[in-house]
Amino acid sequence: MSHELHIKPVQWATSENLEVVDRRCTYLFDCFCEQRNIMALAYLMHAWPLTSTTPEALHNLFEVLGNLRRLHGNLLASEQRGVIDKVLDHLAGA
Repeated sequence: MSHELHIKPVQWATSENLEVVDRRCTYLFDCFCEQRNIMALAYLMHAWPLTSTTPEALHNLFEVLGNLRRLHGNLLASEQRGVIDKVLDHLAGA
């Protein structure tokens, strides 16, 4: 699945949208911890939890999750790949 690298965080960063992304990232965090998937945890924790909602922070999350999906998707369960895809789509489609 290909995701465009351009996101529109200024228009997108409503509290509702941020909550959706945060819930999905929390789910991924819980899964990665339970499985002790250190590689996936390292990627996720590089950009999440969000410490700000600046365009740079949102773009970083997009980049990090995209790289995790592309470079280490084989370490993820299909459901986890699907959740990452939803977050990426959410960020890209803002």
